[in-house]
Amino acid sequence: MRVTFLVLAEIVAVGARPLPAQVNGRYAVASLAGCYKLRVGPWSAAPFFAPPTEFELDAGRAGNTMRTYDRSIKPASLSGRDRGGWQVLGDSLLSITWSTGFADLSLDLRVVGDSLHGRASSANDVLPQPDRSAQAISWRVPCAPRPRSEP
Repeated sequence: MRVTFLVLAEIVAVGARPLPAQVNGRYAVASLAGCYKLRVGPWSAAPFFAPPTEFELDAGRAGNTMRTYDRSIKPASLSGRDRGGWQVLGDSLLSITWSTGFADLSLDLRVVGDSLHGRASSANDVLPQPDRSAQAISWRVPCAPRPRSEP
């Protein structure tokens, strides 16, 4: 019984890749960069665009002047008309947003162990509007191999 528990504990410890330590009370951008799966619970009202089931936080600059989110994300667009980005907000918080400038989808997530927990929300510039939100959880996964460029 004890051997089984130790083996299981070792498998769990090796398989789970914890998110990195903080630097000056904040998670470093490069340490949060990587690929994640996303699971979103039931929405209180339909979002303006569906969230991706997987995304990649890139440590590179977004070059997106429309938003203050200065880091790149893949997919860069969810609807073909929007742009996405992400930023570290505080001790263990990050925000991911895709926006057309009129409608948006946001993920406000907190680092919890080896995963990200929080809320997905969607809004637009029309007032009043119903709350459009859902619980969200995300966890790190290996990134898909990138296609090799031809010489």
